[in-house]
Amino acid sequence: MGSPCLTPEIRAEVKALWQAGNSSGVIAKKLGRTRNSIIGLVMRMKLPKRITKTASPLYHRPKAIPRVRKKRPKPLSKPPIFALEIIELGIPMIATRDNQCRYPLWAENGAPDFQVCGTVSVGVYCPQHLELCCTSRMAK
Repeated sequence: MGSPCLTPEIRAEVKALWQAGNSSGVIAKKLGRTRNSIIGLVMRMKLPKRITKTASPLYHRPKAIPRVRKKRPKPLSKPPIFALEIIELGIPMIATRDNQCRYPLWAENGAPDFQVCGTVSVGVYCPQHLELCCTSRMAK
């Protein structure tokens, strides 16, 4: 069952040296073995663990200095690019022409009634609805 090199005499000597308070490195030098082999043997023999005299103190991390966060300035309320009022004419989608705004106008109950803005526009939406829909693109 154990290693043929670990005779009962060696085991008894390791046990005696360990109980005398020698470290595994000292025992290893005396017996001509490695420190790890002695540690393994001590573990297999279930010898009691020792409390080291020079235990390193626990490292206490210094308290973090609180970071002063810069307050972000409040965004300026930018005036609308177009000062024109949105006129919600409300014409049926089928009746729109190429130069009319197609911004949908919703009914009070939330269901679409297929009405669109219908004001004169250059693209799909009039300038007012374009600003409403595409504020992130306009800001760049």
